[in-house]
Amino acid sequence: MEFKFKKTGLFLLGLVFMLALVACGNDDGDTNDNGGDNGGTAAPSGELRTDSEGRYIINARAFTDEIPNAVELFMYMNPEYAERYVFEFTIIGDADGAYTIALDPALEGGGIDMPHLFTAESAFVLRYTQGTMAEHAIPYSELIPDLDARIAEAELADFTVEIGTRGNDVVGLAFQSTGGAMIYRRSIAESVFGTDDPEEIARITGENGWSSFLDAARELESAGYAAVVGAGDLWQAIRTTGSPWVVDGELVIDPARAEMMELHRALYEDNLMIDGGAWSDDWFAAMGGTGDREVFSFFGPAWLINHVMVNNVGDTYGDWAVAVPPAGFFWGGTWVIANANAPEEIRGVLGSVIEWITLDTTTDGFQYMFANGIFERALYDAGITADYGNAKDVVASSVVMEQADGTVPLLGGQDMFEVFVPAVSYATGAALTQYDLEINNWFLDQSEQYALGEKTRDEAIRDFMQMVQDNTTIIVNFD
Repeated sequence: MEFKFKKTGLFLLGLVFMLALVACGNDDGDTNDNGGDNGGTAAPSGELRTDSEGRYIINARAFTDEIPNAVELFMYMNPEYAERYVFEFTIIGDADGAYTIALDPALEGGGIDMPHLFTAESAFVLRYTQGTMAEHAIPYSELIPDLDARIAEAELADFTVEIGTRGNDVVGLAFQSTGGAMIYRRSIAESVFGTDDPEEIARITGENGWSSFLDAARELESAGYAAVVGAGDLWQAIRTTGSPWVVDGELVIDPARAEMMELHRALYEDNLMIDGGAWSDDWFAAMGGTGDREVFSFFGPAWLINHVMVNNVGDTYGDWAVAVPPAGFFWGGTWVIANANAPEEIRGVLGSVIEWITLDTTTDGFQYMFANGIFERALYDAGITADYGNAKDVVASSVVMEQADGTVPLLGGQDMFEVFVPAVSYATGAALTQYDLEINNWFLDQSEQYALGEKTRDEAIRDFMQMVQDNTTIIVNFD
């Protein structure tokens, strides 16, 4: 994935590809294959391979290319490591579960192809930090000295640590903080509500939660606008709130999620959306105002603006702003995890890489570069990428965010960090479970049928519960 693309597997729909990315150890910066035909050594199962220069080959997996690029930049900046180690990344887009389907057997199989380092997205990260595959994650404390003090010093967003903690051990950390906001068209706001001021728009659309949003959506509809592209936009702001789907092994339907069904139906019945899905042509067209009906808002984190919308807004560039949403939420994020079976010979470099990505708060650290739009230029200057931008994003360390400037031309010069940084306080990992990917899909399918009038609400909920019972070991109480 290039940085203009984004971190969610849905965006990479249908994309399943493999790419070997290697740390810079050659003077000319060329990519080195490090496979079986470059003079390297393929060691017996359980041992490390070496390349033609005698460097240890570190196997790694990712679902986008941002961590592979970050690791390559780290090695470029630290030639003492590049002389001894080389990373081979396999990148597999996570559409339709392709990433986890490939990762699990690779972790369990061991041998020379076992991943030593891998990433996980919020949709499935708990599987590897707290769930059925968590045994493969090594505690960071075994790789990074004084871990607790380092986390405290970096002032990391609580939910990023919470999600990456197994028992008393931190086994994964994220470099981003993906708290969400409502991203809206200024010109539409001015036309319908008489103001484009973020504080006023937040009050109009969310003073009384989602009921306020529906009232505002009906005003928008009467003026010829759609409030959102589709129900999935609202779901992004609901699915990480309230109680988790599973508590003490039993299915729980939180009232906030049940309310989604009514919101879904209202969007259909009152013509408040254009009924498109995220990452669809309709979704991207709405960003540029070129669809059949102009769309007022999207819901998402900072990455949605600077890594997705920036490439699709067209003539609406500068006509956007961000405001506090009707409900706090987060969407996405990438956690970095090291394999508990990683050989001792490479644990030092694994710890150094992870520390630089997740805990370093200096101006040479990855998070500072990522927050301030420097990372892409650094990749270009290092010869790792062929072009560059200046995308800014919210990172996990509040120490770094205090040194970051979130002014964005796409938002008419608004400092987006003034909204996104406080949004961190509304984000929590308490609502996540390792079963979310499947359960969310089953729930939305039944919500859709209710919204279309194909089922009553009770029928839809019962059929959803039946799906959970038939396909999982989760206890389902139909009473």
